[in-house]
Amino acid sequence: MILNELGVQTGTVVGMARIGREIFQGHDLTALWTALAERVAQDEADADAFYDLSLILQLRGETEQGRHFQARALSAKACFTCIHGTGAGLSVLVFVSGQDMTSNTPVDFLLTQTDFTVHYLYVDALRGEALPAHDLAFMAVGESVANRPFLTALGPVLEAWAQPVVNGQPDRILAMTRDEVSAALQGCALIAAPRNVLLTRDEVNDLAHGIGAASSPFGDGSSILIRPIDTDCGRGLERIASLPDLGDYLQRHPEEHFHLAPFVDYSGPDGLFRKQRITFIDGAAFPAHMAISSHWMVHYLNAGMTESADKRREEKRWMETFHTDFAVRHADAFAALHERIGTDYFSIDCAETRDGRLLFFEADIAAIVHNLDCTQMFPYKQKHMARLFSAFEAMLLARARVGERAIAA
Repeated sequence: MILNELGVQTGTVVGMARIGREIFQGHDLTALWTALAERVAQDEADADAFYDLSLILQLRGETEQGRHFQARALSAKACFTCIHGTGAGLSVLVFVSGQDMTSNTPVDFLLTQTDFTVHYLYVDALRGEALPAHDLAFMAVGESVANRPFLTALGPVLEAWAQPVVNGQPDRILAMTRDEVSAALQGCALIAAPRNVLLTRDEVNDLAHGIGAASSPFGDGSSILIRPIDTDCGRGLERIASLPDLGDYLQRHPEEHFHLAPFVDYSGPDGLFRKQRITFIDGAAFPAHMAISSHWMVHYLNAGMTESADKRREEKRWMETFHTDFAVRHADAFAALHERIGTDYFSIDCAETRDGRLLFFEADIAAIVHNLDCTQMFPYKQKHMARLFSAFEAMLLARARVGERAIAA
C-alpha cells in the first residue's frame, strides 16, 4: 500500500480510520511507513507525515513512540485535514485533544462512509492560527483530568461560535465522570447504577483501617470495585473482598485518586457475563457491540469473541433484534439516560441485572465505535455499524442545514 493508493492529497493526512483498517486486517504497512519516513527525512517540518506516523505507532500499541511523533506534528501546527470519499460534502471542524488517542470521539471512524472533509483542531496546541472554513463544528474532547482545563475554557467560546456546534455543551461533558453520572442516575428505578465515589488515597486508606467505614457506601458487605481515576480497559481495576483489603491494593497502586463502587453480580443463568456498548445519537440508541465472558471484567478484546462462534452468534442475535427487543425493554431507561446526560452524542457500557433492569457502568463521548472487525469472522456487524454511521452523518447534515437557515435569516 502506498500513499496515492489511499487518495491522500498534499496538505492532508491518511487518518485513523484508514490506517486502523489496514492494521486490523493484517495488511503490510511497510510501504506507507517508508513513504512517510522519507517525507520527514526530507522535511522535518512535515507535520502531516509525523501525524500519520504517530497514528501507525499508537494503533500498533507503541504508545510512547507514537506520542513522541504526535508531539512533533503538533509542534508545527494545530489543525490536520482528513478527506473522506470525494471530500465534496460538509466541511466539519472537530475539536480534539492531544492528551491521548482514546480521549476524543472517534469521528474518523464515524464518517468513513461520507464525502466529508474533516479538520481536526487540537485545542492544546493552538497558537492563534486562522481556522479553516467549515459548515459546522463538533466537540470531540472527552472528559478526563487532563482535558478538564480545555473543556472549561471552551464553554464560553462555543456559545459564541458562528457555526452550529454538535456536542457543544462542555459542561455536560465535564459532568461525565463516573461519580457524577452515577449520582445523577440515583433514584431512577429503571436503571441500576451502583453509586460510584471518588476518593483520595488518604480516604481509601482510612476506609481500609475502618475509619468512616460505617458511613461508606460499601458497608453492606458487598465486594468493592476500585480503579485509579482516568483509567479504562480494566487498567488498575480490581475487585476487593472487604475494606481491609484496600490497604494491599494501595501498596500496588501509587495513584492519588480512585473511583470505588460496589460490585454487582450480573452473570446470567449460564454463569457468563454480558456487557453491551450502546451509542446514542440525537437521543436514538444504536448497538455497537456485545462482549461475553466467563470473567466479570469484560472487555471486547479479552472476551474471546474471535475464538467462540457461539459468542458471535449471540452477539449477532442481540444486534439484529436490538430495536425490537433490548431497546424496547429499556426504552424508558434510555430516555432517562439521554435526559440526564444531555449531549447530542455519547456511548454507554451497560449490562442487565438478574431482575431485568439496565445495569449502567459508564458514559463517554470518546468510547471507541468502529467497523474494523474482520468481515469474514464478523459479517453481521457491517450493516449495523453502517446504520449507526448513517445516523451520525444525518445528525451533522441536519445541524448544518439549521445553521444555513439561521445565516439566511
